[in-house]
Amino acid sequence: MTPVLDYSTFRRSSHIYTFYRWEISYEDSRRLEGC
Repeated sequence: MTPVLDYSTFRRSSHIYTFYRWEISYEDSRRLEGC
């Protein structure tokens, strides 16, 4: 595995993780507002 590919994979997985966390936070905030 080349460092460039490894870095690209890291950036992509990091972006997906960040979006996933944001989506979870958005759902949590909506759930709290619904209470």
